[in-house]
This record gives sequence, C-alpha cells and structure tokens, in this order.
Amino acid sequence: EISACLVGSEMCIRDRNLTAARQFVADNAPPPEPLPERLEELARAAEERQRALGRTLRVQVKAERAAAIPEPAAGAIERVVREGLSNIERHSQADQAVITVDMLGTTATVDVYDNGVGIGGDEGFGLQGLRARVAEVGGELTVDGSVLAASIPVERP
Repeated sequence: EISACLVGSEMCIRDRNLTAARQFVADNAPPPEPLPERLEELARAAEERQRALGRTLRVQVKAERAAAIPEPAAGAIERVVREGLSNIERHSQADQAVITVDMLGTTATVDVYDNGVGIGGDEGFGLQGLRARVAEVGGELTVDGSVLAASIPVERP
C-alpha cells in the first residue's frame, strides 16, 4: 500500500483520511434504532412533507421480519427506502406507496412501490449513488417503472 501511496500520494492521503473519519464516526455513533422503526419514521416524515405541501401521500410499511436484518444490510435498506420516498415525493405524483422488506434465506429484499407515473428516462444522481451504495454491500438495485427494488446479502452475526 505504501508504494501505491507514493504514486498518487495526495489521493492516497485523502482516501486514508476519509476512511479514518468514517471509521471514527461509525465507532462513536449511538446504536441505530431497529430497522422497522426507522422505516416507519421515514414513511411518516414523507407523509408529513406532502401534507405540508397540500398533497396526500399514504405510505404503508410491511416489514415484520426486518428487525432480524443486521448492519450493514439494514443501513443499505434504509438508504433504498429514503431514496425511493424522495423520488416518490418529487417526481411520481403518487398518493399511495408501499414499502416491503423481507428475508429470503440469507438475502434481504426491499421494494418501494407507488401508484404514480413511474421512472422514465435516464437515472439521476440519486439513483446512481444509491446503486453504488447497494453494490458496496454486495447487493443489486433494480428500477422498473414505479418499483425500486434491491436485494442485499446478509451476514449473520
């Protein structure tokens, strides 16, 4: 690693500093709330934001087995839901959305569906970034019309 750092020393130092900063934050952060509670909070916040704009959005969360999903998969699922709800609020013109989280063997699945116009055209930076984040934990993200879906491998503690 030292020889690689000499070639691009400025970039290497920046990368090491960023890695150290992320580790410091992770080591000192309080434990996250259980995943089902985090998802419910995201859903209620999306509904409230739409209500404040004079719009109606009803978000249903189906995540009975989500509490069993450990980090980092749980964090990736939360990011998928956050981005999915953000896209619903900004683009879909939907008044209903459903978030489903489940376990299939050693894979966690998350689907964010709405009854809006669906995603058309090129993906924006939000979805591109989300795709990269999901890939970082070995998962896969798909977008099909009004459905944002991800499958994420789960390592059991």
